[in-house]
Amino acid sequence: MPGIGGGKYVIHARKLGYSPGESTADVHGDGSVDVLLVLDHRMIGLDTVVVRADGSCPDRSLDGFLCRKARGDKGVFMDYLDIDDKDPLSTADLFRDIPGFRVDVRPTRTGNRRIPVANGLHCLISLVDGRPATAANFVPDLPWDLMALEVYPTANDVPKEYQHYVLESSRGERCGVAIYWDQFAKLSSK
Repeated sequence: MPGIGGGKYVIHARKLGYSPGESTADVHGDGSVDVLLVLDHRMIGLDTVVVRADGSCPDRSLDGFLCRKARGDKGVFMDYLDIDDKDPLSTADLFRDIPGFRVDVRPTRTGNRRIPVANGLHCLISLVDGRPATAANFVPDLPWDLMALEVYPTANDVPKEYQHYVLESSRGERCGVAIYWDQFAKLSSK
């Protein structure tokens, strides 16, 4: 591995249909290393087909992500290959190239954390697997824990499936929406 010095490295790998894997590698001074990384096959359960006469997409499954992307909704859509191509250090780094956002480092109870910040006066609502982010349903810090990400920077871009989250903030703003699809997101709609 030219350009990589000796030492310990953590290697992450993922593929659709498999659980993500992680391994530690001790790279020798000459840049060589042998690593065996086994990904467990994860059976994806598919639900019954649901036809929606109103043209809406499922709001709580990866099928909805694919549907909105195919429908041509305004927004930024990244699947896990797009996420990996950006080589981010944190999930927040995925927002660097999205117009209207910057990444700040903010102190938290558990240490400093990189977070996406909407420039100007608009706000951002975070959803995980189609539900509001909470302490139990949190936004993954590590980008390899995401299967996909969709971002609607302004309230006008938010699709009808998520319009009820576009609330007026305390400053009278209508918020944009970011939907994080974690590695355990279902491919079936319910």
